[in-house]
Amino acid sequence: MALTKEALFVEISMNKHTKILAVILLGLFIAYNLFGLNGLAVIFWAIGLCVGYGLLLASMRIWQKREIRKYHKKHKTIPKTYEDLEKHLKSSILVMPHLKKKLTLPNVTLLAVTSVEIEEHQMSLKISSQNIEFGAVKLLSSSLPEKKYSDIEYVSVKPMDMYDQNRFMVDDLHKYFETSHCLYVEAHSFVVNADLWKEEFLEFDYIGSPFPNKIQMDPKLNRVLSSIFIGSPGLPGPIPVLNMKENRVGSGGFSLRSRKLLKTVAEKNFDSIKVPIKNEDLMICHYLYKEMIDKGIRFAPPKLAAQFAMEWDALHLYGQDVNSVFGFHAKHMRNYFLKEYMRRASIGKW
Repeated sequence: MALTKEALFVEISMNKHTKILAVILLGLFIAYNLFGLNGLAVIFWAIGLCVGYGLLLASMRIWQKREIRKYHKKHKTIPKTYEDLEKHLKSSILVMPHLKKKLTLPNVTLLAVTSVEIEEHQMSLKISSQNIEFGAVKLLSSSLPEKKYSDIEYVSVKPMDMYDQNRFMVDDLHKYFETSHCLYVEAHSFVVNADLWKEEFLEFDYIGSPFPNKIQMDPKLNRVLSSIFIGSPGLPGPIPVLNMKENRVGSGGFSLRSRKLLKTVAEKNFDSIKVPIKNEDLMICHYLYKEMIDKGIRFAPPKLAAQFAMEWDALHLYGQDVNSVFGFHAKHMRNYFLKEYMRRASIGKW
């Protein structure tokens, strides 16, 4: 279900407020020259109209935020497949044609690799390519989704557990694309603000959302256990705490990687790399960081990476928020961004 017509009006009019103010000021200037109005009166009216319009704009923004909160509260059911998501958008009364000009990234392949949550991974690919024309879009999976799309290339890979997938990302990913870079997404990550893409991203071999200064790992589960409450009572131990100050970039769940990087890492061979935590992103960005730098690999600086993606939203790293990033990676944020997609796409604003 789409927003009301009033909400649609707010969305559209807010984007035009600069032009409206310019027209108001132009009208006063013309009136001043044609009718010889008093200069002080014109200035008074100009200030009054601008202040009044500003107050009106502020009230509309407050009302819009209230509508967004109501929308998120009302729409608690999240579509399980992209086909379901399409049906939701088509059922919206206020569906509008696509208004944004597509960003063209011919040197980037959008891809996902998985043996689980196939539908969710495909949804991430479809949403990420909504406003971007990539060099290619690929789903590397051990089984096919219920519905296939012509703009996605489906590549069969053998079933993988988490350990196998980390090995695949290190040893084999470079074999599956020919462009200079790939944008890797997962079930819980996708592009959320295509207009925040920066060409500067392509100057680096690896960019992902920045890690906190310290992260706490569970070696048995091979995943991040905590990044916020380091040393909190009640956590099992001993648990390695990794100091990420040397390089905080970055999380691999939503990441841009060059083929140069992946071919360089593949030379190491995953099974021969002896590190305590075999998360592929930590292997590349932490344990092998100095070696990668020596081989000419460039990691994006944290401030730029913070504009690329967010994961640790509770920390507000570098002032991040949901409106300041190109993409995200976090299971706990997926529902929020899916609802935002449904809300904004139904009125042509995604």
